[in-house]
Amino acid sequence: MCRLSVIRLTLFTNNLKVSIPNSDTPMRNICFAACMLFCLTSAVGKTPGNARYLSIADSILYNVLNLYQTNDGLLTETYPVNPDQKITYLAGGTQQNGTLKASFLWPYSGMMSGCVALYKATGNKKYKKILEKRILPGMEQYWDESRLPACYQSYPAKYGQHGRYYDDNIWIALDYCDYYQLTHKPAYLKKAVALYQYIYSGWSDEMGETVRELLFKQRFVVVPPQ
Repeated sequence: MCRLSVIRLTLFTNNLKVSIPNSDTPMRNICFAACMLFCLTSAVGKTPGNARYLSIADSILYNVLNLYQTNDGLLTETYPVNPDQKITYLAGGTQQNGTLKASFLWPYSGMMSGCVALYKATGNKKYKKILEKRILPGMEQYWDESRLPACYQSYPAKYGQHGRYYDDNIWIALDYCDYYQLTHKPAYLKKAVALYQYIYSGWSDEMGETVRELLFKQRFVVVPPQ
């Protein structure tokens, strides 16, 4: 699983800190924070012995939403904001330098994954409120209808057209399916179906019926599960 692989690697390369940072706190990338949130919430259920991990996940969610927030309902890529930040997790090994106005879709969507998992694990409606009042409205700023089929692009649409990737959108579609099962609200199932329409638009018979996408003039093949 792609997100879990990132988490596993990150756990070996970073120290977990969930206390509220001060001015002396080392730079923390939102990608790491979102992965930790998703990891902790996906690994536990409603077992009493897992209360500690749910508490850590709740702390990560709270800190990211409060420390990484922007004035327009998005999240920053790092905290504190780093004017010389280097984004190294982009497709094809591409690196982007310089100040960003917001995070990329990949780490932002991890906040949705973590919050859905927290709601599923605890049934606490505060996570439902956070999803519907903060995280999902922010994610809609990545929605791109200028190219059809519509889907989420990698950076907020108000900053122009950016790459659109199947792996980003498939994870969000799965999150919408999970959230639909929890809420039974048709709007979330409708969004999942719309994302699958985009994903299947890349269907190809090459290499044994795989979904393909072009990443910076290089072909990247997403192999479907067996």
